[in-house]
Amino acid sequence: MMKNSWLPPEPLPFSRLNIRDGLLIDANKWRLEHGYLRKRQSYHYQSLNQAGIVCGLEVRIIEPPSTVRPEYRTRRWIEISAGVAIDHQGNIIIVPEARKYRIDGTVPPQKPSQTIYIVIRYRDPDDLHGTYTKEILTEQFRLDEKSEPPTLGEVEVCRFELLPSEVELQAASNVFYPGYNALDLRYRPVAQWRSQGMIKTAMYNCPNPEQSGLFLLLSSLRGIYSFLEGSKYIDDTFLTPEEENELLDNDLLSVSESQFCSLEGIQIEEVSQYIKAGGTVLIDGTLEDSHLALLDKSKQELSGAIAKIADLSVFAERQEELQQELNQISQDFDKKLQTIQDITRKIGSELTHWNFLPTNHPLKIEPFLFAVPPTINEYQNQIWLGEGIILILGNLSSAWALAPNLSLSREILRNAQEMGVNILHYAWRRKLLTSLQKASVTPLTPATPITTPTTPTTPLRTPLTPKPPVTPINTSLTNVTVAPGEVETPVIEEIEATPVIEETEENKENESEIVIATPTTSSEKRKRPKPSDLF
Repeated sequence: MMKNSWLPPEPLPFSRLNIRDGLLIDANKWRLEHGYLRKRQSYHYQSLNQAGIVCGLEVRIIEPPSTVRPEYRTRRWIEISAGVAIDHQGNIIIVPEARKYRIDGTVPPQKPSQTIYIVIRYRDPDDLHGTYTKEILTEQFRLDEKSEPPTLGEVEVCRFELLPSEVELQAASNVFYPGYNALDLRYRPVAQWRSQGMIKTAMYNCPNPEQSGLFLLLSSLRGIYSFLEGSKYIDDTFLTPEEENELLDNDLLSVSESQFCSLEGIQIEEVSQYIKAGGTVLIDGTLEDSHLALLDKSKQELSGAIAKIADLSVFAERQEELQQELNQISQDFDKKLQTIQDITRKIGSELTHWNFLPTNHPLKIEPFLFAVPPTINEYQNQIWLGEGIILILGNLSSAWALAPNLSLSREILRNAQEMGVNILHYAWRRKLLTSLQKASVTPLTPATPITTPTTPTTPLRTPLTPKPPVTPINTSLTNVTVAPGEVETPVIEEIEATPVIEETEENKENESEIVIATPTTSSEKRKRPKPSDLF
């Protein structure tokens, strides 16, 4: 399952010919020199670009071709136009002409629907292990149908959400909300300059993280601050030792205030190890479910009321009553906050209020400048910061989720989002710098140049996709010329393979140029069907 839109290039040195007079050129030397040039080009694309579609590769629903066998003349056919894409290894994928393809996916009995992904990937003739006698080889591509999200090296062309009943594909009547069996083009990646960082997040014991405010903030991140992008998935964790490796892969862990206060024993140890590895814990105390936040709101309201009548002698008695009430609420607040402080001390962190952080603290100035936390619905959010821990009280995450009970102007919403970007940037930056100084850390991490915060643009709200079940199905068509039996066969569910081209005179003479993925079972491989069997 692909969680990144970018794959770092391997740190392998380039090798090239030492050109000199009298050098004899043979096939191996010629191959070395051209491989050097190809490798440099792919490194350039891979290092600076995000994989995706460059142009073309449009998809439309078509009637079944008249030349196929009757049992395959169902409304399951699509046509993909000519186009160009770049994959995660920097390879250029070229589809020179339109291709017809039949969707074969079915829905497992225990599921109400099944997401089918149509992806395209690069195929190098040198990797197909065929016996070639032609002097000129053409780089190829391969179309695959899958029931799992695209992996590194695959570029999504479209997807469908199929129902168990008889499937008839159709164009989406609403392209932003396509229904079942309808063409879905919302998740086609576009080739572009890549962001410099990927922020990965997890939530503690959250069965539906895609419905959280953090999820929507991540979906808007690239549009607000192009330097960073959010991972397409939020992991759900229970802070168990079995999940430690997955947890350490994330930059930010979000927990509610009540969840944090209930952490015990092994869970506190897991959080401690996570913070030592560079992770950041976000304790989210919303007004809806945080007693601490409600106490702080009462403090702000009473302080405001006392300030209004401070100079009016007629309200002296009332002022004294309000002050006593404020003192009692402050004591309750301090006791509740002390409970959180006791846990953070066990973890090895001491919380400091926003007002006592240095003016140039990253949370205040990177990438957006904040003198005080945002005020939402007349309540100023409160922030405490410790070593790897951020405590927020207020409506910040509710604003990210566009909560209907909040009165959000465009300015308030943008302030909340930009504060959220500062939090994400801080967590990502902390994890990066911690990883860089550890000698045991070997994965590549892109260099982080010093940048000047840019003026925010209108956020792009691209829906993110929750994790689908991993149940691969795969039917493939390629225009690769190979020797029989020498093409790798992917492991797929047992379904009928279907060719994706029409029968022509040229195809009849070159049937060996068509490769159909061979379905396999747990015990034996099924016999490879011939293209002519379908006609």
